[in-house]
Amino acid sequence: MKTKQLNLMKQLVTRCITTNFMYFLGPHPDIMQCQNAFFQSTYLMDDFMECLKNYQAECEAYGITTIITSYHVYFTAICLSKEKKEYLFLGPFLDCSIADSVIYDMIKGHGLTIEYARKLKGYYDSIPIYDMSHISGICEVMRNELLNKEEYPKNAFLDYRMTPKDEQDGIAFKLEMEKNIDYQRVEKRYEVEAKVLAAIEEGNLPKAQEIAREFATYSDGMVRAKDPIRNTKNLLIVGNTLYRKAAQSGGVHPVYLDEISAKWAVKIEQANSEEALVAIWPRLLRAYCLLVRNHSLAQYSPIVRRAVTHISLNLGTPLSVAEVAKEVNVCPDYLTRLFKKEVGESVITFINKKRIEASLKLLNTTNLPIQTIGDMVGINDTSYYNKLFKKHIGMAPKQYREKL
Repeated sequence: MKTKQLNLMKQLVTRCITTNFMYFLGPHPDIMQCQNAFFQSTYLMDDFMECLKNYQAECEAYGITTIITSYHVYFTAICLSKEKKEYLFLGPFLDCSIADSVIYDMIKGHGLTIEYARKLKGYYDSIPIYDMSHISGICEVMRNELLNKEEYPKNAFLDYRMTPKDEQDGIAFKLEMEKNIDYQRVEKRYEVEAKVLAAIEEGNLPKAQEIAREFATYSDGMVRAKDPIRNTKNLLIVGNTLYRKAAQSGGVHPVYLDEISAKWAVKIEQANSEEALVAIWPRLLRAYCLLVRNHSLAQYSPIVRRAVTHISLNLGTPLSVAEVAKEVNVCPDYLTRLFKKEVGESVITFINKKRIEASLKLLNTTNLPIQTIGDMVGINDTSYYNKLFKKHIGMAPKQYREKL
């Protein structure tokens, strides 16, 4: 067969269907070509090669043959030359979805273990489903184009499927298979859940979001209460607890953890619809990741960690290097050097930055006077507060508020 003709037929097939187009010539076809094309295990490859061997012995020249393997997978073959052992194959495909009872027959018939059932189900999910008349029509066109024969033998049918086993055995097998798959699903859910928590611990929001989408595929169907709303609330409460523990492992101080955990616990209980509850999941994940990113102290030594925590929790009070050093029980000079080394800025610069950040939140969420906000973050001199705010933000507090 000319290469140009084969390439033309391959283009025709790939435009019409998504299964494989294979060309075999000679008594020993390229097994690796078959394996690379569509097989996921040696069982399936060996089964196809056995079917191919039987087909070569039984096929008629120029005929079209539909082959069903013992694994219920379909192939359609065109015999281009029986003498040269030249064939075209389309496949694999299915004519319908495969039921669990059919998988039982195949597992039993081939002497495989229960664990192989999950692989088979995944394999069948990857194979396209086509109506046989559609595939036959494509094969008729190819045969007419390639062979240019006026008369052709009738289409043949080779069915190597196994005889169904006892029905009661099938039911028992199905239950065992479902239980086995459920066990594997639970194991996978816990594995993915651990990855989500590890991403939160790092404060890595993109990574956590990506893994959370995978986790959702394993968490469907988790029932903890009969009422759907109560069930979703219970799952969110568990998530809130797990996320909080992950953030704590990420170095966030318990004060912040308690505040955010309590906030989301209230939001969860106040939600009155499944839609509102489902919308909480991504927001909850984002909140804890950002908490770790903004408040994690894991990278600091114990002394600097205590100093940063003291500063963050006492912004409204007078703060100085000496006062902070006394609180963490070191001399001011030592704290200054250590703080600069680990944080990358001086204690006073850090205090001022934290005070401006706190004032930004108040400007964004309240209508308090600017002077009052300055007092609340520990800057009693309004003129100095305006100057410091402009240094960090690029504009005065009043201008910032007007732009909101």
